[in-house]
Amino acid sequence: MLPGTCTKDSNSRRLKLTYTSVHRKALRIIPSSIMFQFLLLVLTMKLHIAHAQSCTRVDPPTLSNLHDTVDKSRGLLRLCPFKISGDNCDVEGQPYVSEFRRLQMICMDSDNSGCKIDCSGRHFEVDSGKQLFLEGFELRGATDSSINVKSRAVLISKYNKFVRNKAVKGGAIKSDKNSRVQLQFNEFFNNEADDSGGALYMEGMFVTVSGCSFVENVAVNGGGIYVASLQESRRLNVVQSTFASNSATFNGASIHLDGSNIFYFESKNLGCDNADPADCNGAFKSDVTCEEFEGVCESPTAYPTPRKSLILYFQWICCHHIIY
Repeated sequence: MLPGTCTKDSNSRRLKLTYTSVHRKALRIIPSSIMFQFLLLVLTMKLHIAHAQSCTRVDPPTLSNLHDTVDKSRGLLRLCPFKISGDNCDVEGQPYVSEFRRLQMICMDSDNSGCKIDCSGRHFEVDSGKQLFLEGFELRGATDSSINVKSRAVLISKYNKFVRNKAVKGGAIKSDKNSRVQLQFNEFFNNEADDSGGALYMEGMFVTVSGCSFVENVAVNGGGIYVASLQESRRLNVVQSTFASNSATFNGASIHLDGSNIFYFESKNLGCDNADPADCNGAFKSDVTCEEFEGVCESPTAYPTPRKSLILYFQWICCHHIIY
């Protein structure tokens, strides 16, 4: 009789499965390992659900109170939806600079109302050696880049909206030398730069853009994204993102790569109605060539709002701690 084969018991008329000692050992080891992983996942989910049921209120919803709330958070903060604008921008022009080495701010947005900041100046500054994880925010009205990522700092931005922000360079996000930026499922709408990078200005060594939308962003060069020319090599990855109706006075309505030492990777991106003199529906390079996007999108009649899928939620639950 072969190990692990089925035989019929004439007395009980039931099928029996016979195992060798090797099979019995495997049964003791494998199920326990799977069960441990399953229980760990269930426990992690319960912890996150318990946290999700409660959130920290910014009351009253003022910019100074938000800063104080973050300072008391010990580096991990789940915020109830709020809106700060007008007179509530009481420390306008003073960006929040975290004292935490790692700061994680998540808006617990169950009804898509969001955590909204509509103030001038700069909203956040990620100092050298610090990391900022930001999720579920809507940042508007900045006049000096909504977020500035300093040298050797890290920004991870997920499911955030950057709307009508302005700056000389990088209307929404300005990434300084040797910084790292990871953007997932963000929306960049109607941001503007007087010089370069309507939405994103990059001097950092590594930037990843995944599942993002760039719509109606404007700059002299690089309406959507501008990668600056420096001696150090840099890498820009753009995957499954959409560029629509962006414009540049000179070059790169969607993306401008200003340097030969830039490693650029793109996959499954879409572009439509982007306007620059070179008529480049893709990445404009320093050798005056254009690397076209893979596909063409439809002109947006309304601004898209990406939502989390169930799979992405479980990925976040299981893996978000790996980022740090």
